[in-house]
Amino acid sequence: MTSVLKFFEKKNVKIAVMALNLALIVGLVIYIFYMHSGGFHKSGSAPSVTSEVYTEEELALAMSQAEETMVSIYGNLIPGSRAEFSDGNTMSFSMDGNYSGYFDADNPSINGTYVVTASDDSKYLANVNIYNGSSSNYVQYKLMYDENKDFMLYYPANGALIPLKY
Repeated sequence: MTSVLKFFEKKNVKIAVMALNLALIVGLVIYIFYMHSGGFHKSGSAPSVTSEVYTEEELALAMSQAEETMVSIYGNLIPGSRAEFSDGNTMSFSMDGNYSGYFDADNPSINGTYVVTASDDSKYLANVNIYNGSSSNYVQYKLMYDENKDFMLYYPANGALIPLKY
Protein backbone atom coordinates (compact mmCIF):
# COMPACT_ATOMS: atom_id res chain seq x y z
CA MET A 1 0.00 0.00 0.00
CA THR A 2 2.83 2.40 0.80
CA SER A 3 4.32 1.87 -2.64
CA VAL A 4 1.03 3.05 -4.17
CA LEU A 5 1.05 6.12 -1.94
CA LYS A 6 4.68 6.84 -2.81
CA PHE A 7 3.73 6.58 -6.47
CA PHE A 8 1.27 9.46 -6.05
CA GLU A 9 3.92 11.55 -4.26
CA LYS A 10 6.06 11.73 -7.39
CA LYS A 11 6.08 15.09 -9.09
CA ASN A 12 5.63 13.45 -12.52
CA VAL A 13 2.39 11.82 -11.34
CA LYS A 14 1.08 15.15 -10.08
CA ILE A 15 1.96 16.75 -13.41
CA ALA A 16 0.25 13.89 -15.27
CA VAL A 17 -2.92 14.35 -13.20
CA MET A 18 -2.93 18.06 -13.99
CA ALA A 19 -2.35 17.34 -17.69
CA LEU A 20 -5.25 14.87 -17.65
CA ASN A 21 -7.49 17.51 -16.04
CA LEU A 22 -6.52 20.05 -18.69
CA ALA A 23 -7.09 17.50 -21.48
CA LEU A 24 -10.56 16.69 -20.12
CA ILE A 25 -11.50 20.36 -19.95
CA VAL A 26 -10.24 21.00 -23.50
CA GLY A 27 -12.03 17.88 -24.74
CA LEU A 28 -15.31 18.95 -23.15
CA VAL A 29 -15.05 22.45 -24.64
CA ILE A 30 -14.34 20.99 -28.10
CA TYR A 31 -17.26 18.59 -27.70
CA ILE A 32 -19.62 21.41 -26.74
CA PHE A 33 -18.54 23.48 -29.76
CA TYR A 34 -18.86 20.40 -31.97
CA MET A 35 -22.38 19.69 -30.74
CA HIS A 36 -23.34 23.36 -30.97
CA SER A 37 -22.18 23.59 -34.60
CA GLY A 38 -24.11 20.48 -35.60
CA GLY A 39 -21.00 18.35 -36.14
CA PHE A 40 -18.34 18.37 -38.81
CA HIS A 41 -19.33 17.84 -42.42
CA LYS A 42 -17.76 15.20 -44.67
CA SER A 43 -14.97 16.42 -46.92
CA GLY A 44 -16.09 17.02 -50.47
CA SER A 45 -19.67 17.70 -49.51
CA ALA A 46 -21.29 21.00 -48.82
CA PRO A 47 -21.91 21.75 -45.19
CA SER A 48 -25.51 21.27 -44.22
CA VAL A 49 -27.46 23.94 -42.48
CA THR A 50 -29.25 22.71 -39.43
CA SER A 51 -31.94 24.44 -37.51
CA GLU A 52 -31.27 22.60 -34.27
CA VAL A 53 -31.02 24.96 -31.35
CA TYR A 54 -29.99 23.79 -27.93
CA THR A 55 -32.10 24.94 -25.07
CA GLU A 56 -30.67 26.48 -21.95
CA GLU A 57 -31.68 23.32 -20.10
CA GLU A 58 -29.62 21.14 -22.48
CA LEU A 59 -26.59 23.40 -22.12
CA ALA A 60 -27.03 23.47 -18.34
CA LEU A 61 -27.20 19.66 -18.32
CA ALA A 62 -23.97 19.41 -20.37
CA MET A 63 -22.19 21.82 -18.03
CA SER A 64 -23.51 19.95 -15.00
CA GLN A 65 -22.22 16.65 -16.37
CA ALA A 66 -18.81 18.20 -17.04
CA GLU A 67 -18.73 19.61 -13.51
CA GLU A 68 -19.65 16.22 -12.03
CA THR A 69 -16.82 14.61 -13.99
CA MET A 70 -14.28 17.11 -12.69
CA VAL A 71 -15.54 16.73 -9.10
CA SER A 72 -15.18 12.98 -9.48
CA ILE A 73 -11.58 13.37 -10.64
CA TYR A 74 -10.70 15.71 -7.78
CA GLY A 75 -12.65 13.54 -5.36
CA ASN A 76 -10.28 10.68 -6.17
CA LEU A 77 -7.36 12.75 -4.85
CA ILE A 78 -8.70 12.93 -1.29
CA PRO A 79 -8.98 9.23 -0.24
CA GLY A 80 -5.81 8.01 1.42
CA SER A 81 -4.50 11.52 2.10
CA ARG A 82 -3.66 12.98 5.48
CA ALA A 83 -2.55 16.27 7.01
CA GLU A 84 -0.59 17.17 10.11
CA PHE A 85 -0.79 20.43 12.04
CA SER A 86 2.05 22.02 13.97
CA ASP A 87 0.06 21.64 17.21
CA GLY A 88 -0.11 17.85 16.81
CA ASN A 89 -3.65 17.60 15.39
CA THR A 90 -4.09 15.44 12.30
CA MET A 91 -6.59 14.81 9.51
CA SER A 92 -6.98 11.44 7.80
CA PHE A 93 -9.24 10.64 4.83
CA SER A 94 -9.89 6.92 4.35
CA MET A 95 -10.63 5.20 1.06
CA ASP A 96 -14.23 4.43 2.11
CA GLY A 97 -15.37 8.00 2.86
CA ASN A 98 -14.61 7.92 6.57
CA TYR A 99 -12.67 10.68 8.26
CA SER A 100 -10.76 10.87 11.52
CA GLY A 101 -9.00 13.80 13.08
CA TYR A 102 -9.42 17.49 13.70
CA PHE A 103 -12.92 18.97 13.33
CA ASP A 104 -12.92 22.27 15.24
CA ALA A 105 -11.52 23.84 18.41
CA ASP A 106 -14.23 22.19 20.52
CA ASN A 107 -13.79 18.80 18.81
CA PRO A 108 -10.10 18.30 18.01
CA SER A 109 -10.48 14.57 17.35
CA ILE A 110 -13.56 13.00 15.79
CA ASN A 111 -14.55 10.04 13.68
CA GLY A 112 -16.90 11.14 10.92
CA THR A 113 -17.30 11.15 7.16
CA TYR A 114 -16.33 13.41 4.27
CA VAL A 115 -17.84 14.27 0.89
CA VAL A 116 -16.24 16.08 -2.06
CA THR A 117 -18.60 18.50 -3.85
CA ALA A 118 -18.37 21.09 -6.61
CA SER A 119 -17.06 24.50 -5.62
CA ASP A 120 -19.12 27.59 -6.36
CA ASP A 121 -15.90 29.58 -6.69
CA SER A 122 -13.66 28.94 -9.70
CA LYS A 123 -10.56 29.69 -7.59
CA TYR A 124 -10.98 26.29 -5.94
CA LEU A 125 -11.01 22.80 -7.44
CA ALA A 126 -13.71 21.40 -5.14
CA ASN A 127 -15.16 21.54 -1.63
CA VAL A 128 -14.30 18.94 0.99
CA ASN A 129 -17.10 18.74 3.55
CA ILE A 130 -16.17 16.95 6.78
CA TYR A 131 -19.16 15.78 8.84
CA ASN A 132 -19.09 15.01 12.56
CA GLY A 133 -19.99 11.49 13.74
CA SER A 134 -23.73 12.20 13.89
CA SER A 135 -23.68 14.15 10.59
CA SER A 136 -25.39 17.01 12.40
CA ASN A 137 -22.65 19.51 11.58
CA TYR A 138 -19.91 19.91 9.01
CA VAL A 139 -16.81 21.95 8.29
CA GLN A 140 -16.04 22.94 4.70
CA TYR A 141 -12.53 23.16 3.27
CA LYS A 142 -11.61 24.26 -0.25
CA LEU A 143 -9.38 21.98 -2.33
CA MET A 144 -6.69 23.86 -4.24
CA TYR A 145 -3.06 23.55 -5.18
CA ASP A 146 -0.13 25.82 -4.45
CA GLU A 147 2.56 27.23 -6.73
CA ASN A 148 4.41 23.88 -6.53
CA LYS A 149 1.24 22.05 -7.65
CA ASP A 150 0.90 20.37 -4.25
CA PHE A 151 -2.70 19.84 -3.17
CA MET A 152 -3.86 21.87 -0.20
CA LEU A 153 -6.99 22.30 1.88
CA TYR A 154 -7.90 25.93 2.49
CA TYR A 155 -10.09 26.95 5.43
CA PRO A 156 -11.60 30.36 4.55
CA ALA A 157 -12.69 31.22 8.12
CA ASN A 158 -9.11 31.67 9.31
CA GLY A 159 -7.10 31.53 6.07
CA ALA A 160 -5.32 28.30 7.04
CA LEU A 161 -3.59 26.37 4.24
CA ILE A 162 -3.17 22.70 5.03
CA PRO A 163 -0.92 20.61 2.75
CA LEU A 164 -2.18 17.12 1.95
CA LYS A 165 0.24 14.21 2.17
CA TYR A 166 -0.15 10.89 0.40
